[in-house]
Amino acid sequence: MPPTPPALHGPEFEADPHPAYRWLREHDPVHRVDLPGGAWAWLVTRYDDARSVLADPTMLKDPRRADETWYRAGLGLPFDHRPSLVRSMVNVDAPDHSRLRRATSAAFSPRRVRALEESAERIAGELV
Repeated sequence: MPPTPPALHGPEFEADPHPAYRWLREHDPVHRVDLPGGAWAWLVTRYDDARSVLADPTMLKDPRRADETWYRAGLGLPFDHRPSLVRSMVNVDAPDHSRLRRATSAAFSPRRVRALEESAERIAGELV
């Protein structure tokens, strides 16, 4: 019998979620999470698995194309239909995602990011 997955909610998880995520990475790296209202989602805990899922064209990210259960459950995206969230690059599928990524890739090149590193660290330090 497989070990029981840890609770992904409650005071213990809220205080320190790291042991639960560690357990999932070791025992169930692609874990189905049942949500209120009959909705569910996949929790992917390993980097290589996450990259694979995000690159898979059959895995839809656009909330407008979600299962009707999400709408009935009233949970976050895709229930939240604010244009600023629904149409962001994170939540669109190809070919729109590819078009947006091409348009922004120069702004996030390693060289540009390194150039911003010093000011980002300074601002973060001031905020902390």
